[in-house]
Amino acid sequence: MAVNKLLYILIVLLFSGRTIFAENDRGTIAGRIIDQNTKSVLPGATIRLEGTAYGSLTNKNGEFQIKNIRRMKYNSIITYVGYETKKLLIDLNKDDSLYVTIELHEEIIHTSEVVVSANKRLQSVQDVPISMSVVVSKELDERNIIHVDEALIYIPGVNLVRDQVSIRGSSGFALGLGSRVAFLMDGMPLVSGDQGDIKFDAIPIFNLDRIEVVKGAGSALYGTGALGGVINIITKEPKDIPEIRLQTYGGIYAKPKYGQWNYSDKTSSFEGLNAGYSEKLGPFGIIVSGGLNKDESYRDFDESHKWNLFSKIKYDISERSTVNVIGTYAYDNFENWVYWNSLDSALIPPSTADRNVRNTSTKLTVSGEGRHIFKNGDFIILRSGLFSTDFHNNLPTDSAEYHSSQANSINSEIQVSNKIFENTLLTYGLNHVLNSVSANIYGNKIQNILAGYFQGELSFINNLILTAGARIDYEKINGEDSNNFEFSPKLGLSFTSPWGPIFRTSFGRGFRAATVAEKYASLKYNGFSVIPNPELIPEVSWSYEVGVNQLLNIGKTQLFYDISIFQNDFSNLIEPKFDLSSTSAIIFNNITKARIQGIEINVKTMLFNALGIESALTYMDPVDKTINDSMKIPIDTTFNKTLKYRSKILWYNRLIIPFDFLEFQLDHRYMSMIENIDDRLILLIKDSDKRVPVNVLDARLILELSKLTDMPLTVTLNAKNLLNYYYIEMVGNLAPVRNFSLQVEAMW
Repeated sequence: MAVNKLLYILIVLLFSGRTIFAENDRGTIAGRIIDQNTKSVLPGATIRLEGTAYGSLTNKNGEFQIKNIRRMKYNSIITYVGYETKKLLIDLNKDDSLYVTIELHEEIIHTSEVVVSANKRLQSVQDVPISMSVVVSKELDERNIIHVDEALIYIPGVNLVRDQVSIRGSSGFALGLGSRVAFLMDGMPLVSGDQGDIKFDAIPIFNLDRIEVVKGAGSALYGTGALGGVINIITKEPKDIPEIRLQTYGGIYAKPKYGQWNYSDKTSSFEGLNAGYSEKLGPFGIIVSGGLNKDESYRDFDESHKWNLFSKIKYDISERSTVNVIGTYAYDNFENWVYWNSLDSALIPPSTADRNVRNTSTKLTVSGEGRHIFKNGDFIILRSGLFSTDFHNNLPTDSAEYHSSQANSINSEIQVSNKIFENTLLTYGLNHVLNSVSANIYGNKIQNILAGYFQGELSFINNLILTAGARIDYEKINGEDSNNFEFSPKLGLSFTSPWGPIFRTSFGRGFRAATVAEKYASLKYNGFSVIPNPELIPEVSWSYEVGVNQLLNIGKTQLFYDISIFQNDFSNLIEPKFDLSSTSAIIFNNITKARIQGIEINVKTMLFNALGIESALTYMDPVDKTINDSMKIPIDTTFNKTLKYRSKILWYNRLIIPFDFLEFQLDHRYMSMIENIDDRLILLIKDSDKRVPVNVLDARLILELSKLTDMPLTVTLNAKNLLNYYYIEMVGNLAPVRNFSLQVEAMW
């Protein structure tokens, strides 16, 4: 009944006090989008009207049309891969139809993007009051990215410990459980219902348009999990021009330079194949693709076989109503071990590892979204989806180390956007998440999360945008006496100054409800045992930030900079801790209070139209503020020590040298050495205290044969970890060694 009442209120708010505009108050915007220098048309370019759900793609002649829209002024945003993102004011007040020719300038270094993740609506990243980073599909292809997590390591302020994503130090080492980053695909959450973790191989990398990363607490719009930020995977749209893509790659790993690490005379290899088709026929559009990957790994007993399928169907019911349906399926059969035998045998599992064990993981996604634009420009979005995960190993079911878990996460949401006044936009909605878990290691559990949210954006002064909002979440797991209510506010301000710099400031609250796995895990694995703790309460964060960015023209050289100062305060952080009654038993507890202060500086430039440079430096001071007296259990004194499993410095650099049809690129990643780990690990893992800074160089050579011949081929030679630098990815685990790969992609 409560849900029905809230839904009724939403509908009343949507239509109350609104004017139904007459048909003669409608108009059409049409035009062409072309290259500024060559005047050639740009098929597949996108034009969107900011603050509305209206938009269009150009056809093979570079033409677009947006019909039956209210006659008023619109801020349009025009984008095309490899070109500048352009903002253009279009005034439809005087005429019922308008034809515009839009010229875009080609650029190699992108300084602006269009995003939807910051405020659940389309807008220029320059108008967002919080730090964001965007990775486009072109960069994924060039780097031979196989899984999404490989792309994230190049994003400023982001690092990974295996599958654990950390944005500005929000996460450390948590055994892969409980992501502190909300992870979505086209706005639909994709974290598992049992462990609350991210399954990166469930994402169809071959069909991604871009990856948007919001840095800082985002629970005001996205709820649980958005403690450190939000990652939203945006998939491609079906194209008016039929497109067939084929991509194949293969590579080898370098042999270890230390003889004691060499476990085989064979050179390990990896290879894969992706194929896809996209077309739009009138109102009906479709994308289908599939991929295969085999990886023998650089480590012993670490082989994997993966395959995936993806389909996206879009149907335009009318000019103002559309429906999207997405389906994905991913299969992974793999070997695995948690930590090495010792540093002297760093590529070999412990002698106690059962080499007959293989693990199988499947991921299924089915989601649908309906969108309707009302005559006054308001719009409503209904979305619902299922993310189903299944994991098991091949051990007998009566074995102490047999693990099996099936989890279904069903997410449903209604979102409404009203333009109440000319300069006021209101977004609000309801969200329900149902996590159903059946597992021999967690038990049978059902977790419900119900939430309502709202956000207002006010542009009451020229070039000044005020954003304010909040969300209320209710969370409960069946069988528990307690439940949780969380209130997450946010406030932001962005200002485009008349003298050039764009300023922003924001603060917000984030939280993460404990997962079923963290509360109820009871298992043994590779010498460890995990015991349950149903008393866990949600983690909480507060994020504060001020920032500035600007695009400077220095002679014929453009330079873009972005500087932000941030502080993140965390409390009740859930961390794995060794139980004092046992040397190998791990229990999850709310044991940590922390403060992370830092500064992030990003610079992009193209020198002499021949040398592209990107550099991003993030310096953090992650301090553990835990005080013994406030804890219910005895713990070691850690007050004001460096927070465990965090690097203080993240420094990412990129160099691009284009030669017409040939392009050379270098990527450099540096992370300072982790200063503090759990000292008790040395009792279980040999040489667990061995660690060094991360200092990795990647290189690639890209040959676009389509610029030389009629062959629609792009050939890329990749060298990852070119200098074969050895470092620890997580405790007792050597990171990937040097590997070379050749990738060939064809598109018709």
